[in-house]
Amino acid sequence: MAVDGRYHSGSKLKCATTVFSGEANVTASVVYPVVYGLLTNHLLIEDSESEMVATFKTAVSDSPKRRLMLNDDTVISKPAVIAAALDPRHKQLKFLSRAMRCAAKEHLYQLLSLS
Repeated sequence: MAVDGRYHSGSKLKCATTVFSGEANVTASVVYPVVYGLLTNHLLIEDSESEMVATFKTAVSDSPKRRLMLNDDTVISKPAVIAAALDPRHKQLKFLSRAMRCAAKEHLYQLLSLS
């Protein structure tokens, strides 16, 4: 059973890696949405999972949480967040809180007014 949980998590990570390594599409705009999806959907620890699977998920999710800083106010100025805001597929910015979405859109408007 533990192997099944790791396999399921691993297959989602493989899918995300494939998206990030694609050559046909611009990938900067998908970084935050894809990682957020992994963190909130596939790397959450469930009560029914073994300790080994929980440890695996914790280890895999710690680095993106620390590096992407989704709850930090400075995230709105990150190029990948700006790219996501400009990408029609991700312009809703669902990977950010409501307050952060408003701040990101305001930041984008400020950038556009500078040009």
